[in-house]
Amino acid sequence: MFLAYEDPFEKYRALLFEYAHTLGHAIEAWLAGVVDRARQGGMPAELVETAVRNHGQCVGMAVVWAGQMAREMDALNGDGFAMVYLFNTFGGFSFGPVRDLCDRMGIGKEEFLSEVLAAVRLDNKRGYCACGAEASVDQLVAHRPGRMLRSEDPNAEVRYMVVINEALQRRALERAFEREFDLVAHLEHTTGKGGTISFRPLATHPRPMGVGAPIAALIRARIRAACNLEVSPIANGVDKGPLHAADDAGGPMLSGSESSEAAAWEDDESAMLCDESLDPPSPRDPSVRSFFNN
Repeated sequence: MFLAYEDPFEKYRALLFEYAHTLGHAIEAWLAGVVDRARQGGMPAELVETAVRNHGQCVGMAVVWAGQMAREMDALNGDGFAMVYLFNTFGGFSFGPVRDLCDRMGIGKEEFLSEVLAAVRLDNKRGYCACGAEASVDQLVAHRPGRMLRSEDPNAEVRYMVVINEALQRRALERAFEREFDLVAHLEHTTGKGGTISFRPLATHPRPMGVGAPIAALIRARIRAACNLEVSPIANGVDKGPLHAADDAGGPMLSGSESSEAAAWEDDESAMLCDESLDPPSPRDPSVRSFFNN
């Protein structure tokens, strides 16, 4: 509420509310045109309506893509990356139905990328920064959700934005088109302490309703632990603040005054995930990604 009061027209700090809207708006505008063409062309109604995505759904997909872009910049890894990915826990922000419509209409990946990136280049945030022809503007997180990546550009910094190479956005869109982000969370290998959250392809491993509570409890514990890793250094007068892309990409170190929960989390080698475990399964790779181990 403070940001909305301080900056009601969203020109400065309140641009934070546009997190994941850069690609989200572009997908939303592009898809609206595709859906109109499909309806006018007499495409099957069920196919078309299943592919429809409202504003929130488009931004929801883009939240996952933004997490992937932050990971490629080495700003978001391990549990921090997994927390962003868990935004799609139920598989509701999946691109698959859109891809099905594209296939039926003969829309290939290059056409998709060209049209969506053309919309990205019209994004309102670009006007605030020195943004070259091959560059773009986005908002990304570092270490964990809620901690924004900083910029050396003061005009971008005051708006929680970073100037990036457009190729980063293109790669995220390419992977979305190939359904690489269409995974759903499952709780496996349950123990007295929790279990393992693994992601499997939504198309082949849909999750039944009513099993979300244990997963939610495990997620809350991880989020609390991630925040506790930062709270104690700040209390001791070491406020690291939001990070630049090159600053301490491995995350803040534990001090002796950390809570026992956070310390146990850091010391548990099974909870510290290697990057390789985060690669999404491809059509040729039936393995799954295990994010949180207890």
